[in-house]
Amino acid sequence: MEAAKARRSGALQRVKKKDYVGDVSVLVLACGDARTKQVYLTTRQAADREKLFQASIANAVQQMMLTAASMNLGTVGVSVREEVEPELRELFEVPQELRLLWVVPIGHARSWPKAKPRRTAAAFTHTEVYDPKKLRRDADIHPWPKS
Repeated sequence: MEAAKARRSGALQRVKKKDYVGDVSVLVLACGDARTKQVYLTTRQAADREKLFQASIANAVQQMMLTAASMNLGTVGVSVREEVEPELRELFEVPQELRLLWVVPIGHARSWPKAKPRRTAAAFTHTEVYDPKKLRRDADIHPWPKS
């Protein structure tokens, strides 16, 4: 029991070393039970059920992150890559029935990024029909500058 707790603490320390993570108080593992996809009534297509399953978990993570931000806490959603999933599953004793999809550290951020430049609403809203003049050119799409 103590060895498992020490390994989990080590995993938390590795997360804290990331340049975008400050004081992590909580590490949330967002899991989903893929067996629930079978009861989705909105579609009969298996691929659509997978999309709905993924979207449901992503929406829950987003709501958690927005709630944390409203409490002046920092978060970052990190998708679980296949190569680290087995280690996380073992460290946190996640049952095989559950899909481990996101890791969300929550704590006090070292810094807050500046707001991303935003377009005016008029630049992307349309009346009645789509206005092709409002479609951005490739040259108008810029990455978010890292600070």
